[in-house]
Amino acid sequence: MKHRLSAILAIGALYLMSAPGVVSAKNWGAGVPPKQADRCTIQDEDSQCTAQNGTHTVWVLSSVNSDLKAAITASVENDYDDSSSNNTDINASMVSDPGAADVWVFEKDDAVANRWGYGTCTSDSTFGESGLNEWCRPQAIFFNNDHESEWEDDAHPEKRRWVTCHELGHTLGLRHPNDVDQNGNYLESSNRTSSCMYTGVGGSTWPGNLYSYDREHLRDCYPHHTIGDPPQCRD
Repeated sequence: MKHRLSAILAIGALYLMSAPGVVSAKNWGAGVPPKQADRCTIQDEDSQCTAQNGTHTVWVLSSVNSDLKAAITASVENDYDDSSSNNTDINASMVSDPGAADVWVFEKDDAVANRWGYGTCTSDSTFGESGLNEWCRPQAIFFNNDHESEWEDDAHPEKRRWVTCHELGHTLGLRHPNDVDQNGNYLESSNRTSSCMYTGVGGSTWPGNLYSYDREHLRDCYPHHTIGDPPQCRD
């Protein structure tokens, strides 16, 4: 969703509160901070939703650039699927059947000017929950063909790693760690440039993986792997 190369949109991060086992939804979930307006919507480049549960499946249209598809697959397996080293409590995988997918991936000519990609709900989506926990399924990610040369650039694979990890994170409700609240304060006070959800990319700064606060958020908000169990993260 919504990525300008210099200072892209603001959409969230993770802010841990003192209540045991609960992550604040202040900087996570559906809607756009700081007002948290309802933006889990259809065909909206600024849509932001959560996922239905901790089982997250991704389908990629066959015509999508092969290097980009490989980066998406690697991110699903290495960033989001639970493992002893990754520890996300998410059961993430690629699927060949769009009917079985939580996320559909496409490329689109000039998807949104100056944006590398965005995610949104579709006319085929169903919705559930409300407020910060609102989800839609499937969600669609559109990568902008105007920037395809970036994913094809073998000299800079870090750009593919960043954009794929970033867009997939939005489909699970993760936001930008350099977003600000209504008082102008960063929602993540430190290590903002260490997460692929960071938006101030450029130069040598292309973080290609989740950071520990991202993974902790996923563990706390998606403790179930059964369809029908909504996220347990509450404001």
